Amino acid sequence: MMLNIFAYHVKKECAGVNIDSITLAKQLRGCTHITSSLEIQIRGGRNVVNELEENLGMIEEIDGYLKVVRSFPLVSLNFLKNLKRINGNQLESQKYVFVVLDNQNLQELWDWGTKKELEIKNEIEGLQKIANLGNSTELEVATNSNGDVDELIVEPPKVRDSRGVVLEWKPFIMKDQRKLLGYIVYSIEAPIKNVTLYDGRDACGGDGWRVDDVPIPDDENKITHPLTALKPYTQYAYYVKTYTIATEKRGAQSEIGYFMTLPSTPTLPIGLDVTSDSFDSLKVTWKPPLQPNGNLTHYIVSGKKLTMQMDYGNYCVSPTKSSKHTTVHPSPPVAPPVSTTTNNDTCSCYENKPSTPSINEGEEHSRIKFEDELHNAVYVKKKEIPESRRKRDTSIETFPNDFESQMYKTNNNDIKNSTENGTNVWASFSFKVYGKTEFFVSNLHHFTNYAIHVQACRAKSNDTNDKGNYCSTSSVKQARTLMKEGADDIKQVQITNQSLEMVSITWKEPEDPNGVILSYTIEYRKLDNENQNIFQSKPVAECVTPSQFLNRSRIHTLKKLLPGNYSLRVISLSSAEMQAFSQYIYFYIEEPRSNTTLIVVICITLIVDDPSTPLRIAGDNDVNFSLNSDDSDDDFGNDTDTHIRFPSIPIDNKDGITTANGYVSGCPTNGAATTQC
Repeated sequence: MMLNIFAYHVKKECAGVNIDSITLAKQLRGCTHITSSLEIQIRGGRNVVNELEENLGMIEEIDGYLKVVRSFPLVSLNFLKNLKRINGNQLESQKYVFVVLDNQNLQELWDWGTKKELEIKNEIEGLQKIANLGNSTELEVATNSNGDVDELIVEPPKVRDSRGVVLEWKPFIMKDQRKLLGYIVYSIEAPIKNVTLYDGRDACGGDGWRVDDVPIPDDENKITHPLTALKPYTQYAYYVKTYTIATEKRGAQSEIGYFMTLPSTPTLPIGLDVTSDSFDSLKVTWKPPLQPNGNLTHYIVSGKKLTMQMDYGNYCVSPTKSSKHTTVHPSPPVAPPVSTTTNNDTCSCYENKPSTPSINEGEEHSRIKFEDELHNAVYVKKKEIPESRRKRDTSIETFPNDFESQMYKTNNNDIKNSTENGTNVWASFSFKVYGKTEFFVSNLHHFTNYAIHVQACRAKSNDTNDKGNYCSTSSVKQARTLMKEGADDIKQVQITNQSLEMVSITWKEPEDPNGVILSYTIEYRKLDNENQNIFQSKPVAECVTPSQFLNRSRIHTLKKLLPGNYSLRVISLSSAEMQAFSQYIYFYIEEPRSNTTLIVVICITLIVDDPSTPLRIAGDNDVNFSLNSDDSDDDFGNDTDTHIRFPSIPIDNKDGITTANGYVSGCPTNGAATTQC
């Protein structure tokens, strides 16, 4: 069996006390039944009403009398919110059960709209009007003992703006107008129309009410006062009270009125984050603005492709890696706590007034983060590099100088939906998002930077003066889609020409790489003649830049190759810093064919067998010994180059034969094919 302790009322009896300070009030904390009388005579202290409500708010019954006298901070008795019965077993001055006397700021006893009943015994019929007390004489209770005011008529505001309104009322007429010093306008935020003049208030202020002093104008037919520095789209409660000299008994005060300021431009969304988990999409998330300044209806998510501006230097000579740029976000300034102390329980009207911070920490943090993102996008600091290499660094990505202006153009909805060259890939986009704070953008280009903008938009009010911007400035963040697998692959590697010691190759460039191609690397190695799976040498690599490849008509030649089998592949390197390999191709370099011995034999035969053939002995300036043939049916074949050069042949000078240090050349005269030896 379980016992619900909250279902039972706990009664706590306490003896009466004369409360003249907050410390004594704390002695009655939690008491529900006062067995004697209760007197309240409190002259000051901090948060008097709140302290009294916290410590006396549980009192339901008093056996004796209740006396409240000379309590300057009190404007009502609502802190005794649970008081139901005053028995009157003891009387003040042998005649009074309930005494309220000389409380200069007291305006009402209780809010009788919420406090339904109060039973006072000792044969008193009831309270009249608000107090429901019996008639009293001027000697017993002065008319100005607990406040006495007339009603002041204040018209509803006719002029409204998002940041202020204009109040208007007729002047209060007195017999001696010199006693009227001016007016006081009180205002406070009131989300719900349930504000009373005295709930939680004391005469020291410190209750959230704003106080404006209004002097008496020269034109006494109408008094106006502008309330400025208000929050947009916020409901306020207000009332106006006269300000007279201290000895004047009469005054005036208006009823509590309400007004709503017009909506304004929302502040920018906060917490913007953009992530990518694929090569063609981005996930955008954010949080609502700190100050909607109206009824938020939707968000606008827009984006635009950013073009990379890169220095296409010779990446083969000085390859570099992308520099990483990090930013340390400064912490938002936090005001140091202000300590206020008092030496006694006297009332200090300047201690507990609510202070409005001059800087909103949330907005300041959002502003700092926004500026950091902006600097990251338009400026990336390069590392210091030697002068000879500065033109070759292609790894630093920069963006257009008008990036900042591009961000603010979205407030005018300049970003429209457009695709790349008739494809379904977005070059720019703009979408409205209802009822959520995240959005997936698909059909984007792979490995591409986008500037993502998010705006908060509100509904238009029915007021004709509502002519402001309905959408906020943009929260902006830069993000990049992931790289696409296979986009950098090299295809269709072919051999275009092959000869002794050389081979020329070409390939098809990637049509849509990840960013840009920085270099191509041709990697080849010699294979075993019998088994192509066995390598005879380490791979040899030759690097070619895209510009070099284009300048050479998309052909690259490998030279000084030794005879044998070879494997070859082409490797591309993009700005994604990922290497893509082509498939292997194979080629064979043949052994060179030697015909020197055959030609020498032919020349010697011509000299020996035909002595009648005149020979010309070459002098020292002859450098070649050659044989040329125009006969297409020779043994060398149609494709054989028969112009062959030989080293010099020494000639003996015996028997009158001339010796030459150079070469010997001879030519037959029989009209046959010309031969020079």
